[in-house]
Amino acid sequence: MLSTRVFDQINARLNQIMGTPDGYLGNLAVCLVGDFAQLPPVCGLAIFDSRFHGVGIFQKLFRPILLTISQRQRNDEEFALLLNRARLGALTPEDVIALNSRCLQSFRRKTLLQELADEFSEATHLFPL
Repeated sequence: MLSTRVFDQINARLNQIMGTPDGYLGNLAVCLVGDFAQLPPVCGLAIFDSRFHGVGIFQKLFRPILLTISQRQRNDEEFALLLNRARLGALTPEDVIALNSRCLQSFRRKTLLQELADEFSEATHLFPL
């Protein structure tokens, strides 16, 4: 989670790099993505926190769009709820059993990779560089 202090530092640095001392975020288009259930910033307030005194850059420039439907688990509501409990650290014993039932106990890595390659040959790939 990003704190107001760190976000202000990013703003100042981008303005310095882009030569825009009176601008916001170097006059660059910025898209922020996050999970509101993350841990709060250490020794700081989140950029959207209502306890922040004054209007920060986030409040001036950004209008949050909240995604409320998990597209990946939209047809499996029970599993979506299980994942949400896992995200919040509130798994039940039944959740642990359900998760363990989806684990591969023993497999040959090469065989599994070949099967995955066939199954996901048309999937979109992300390559972090």
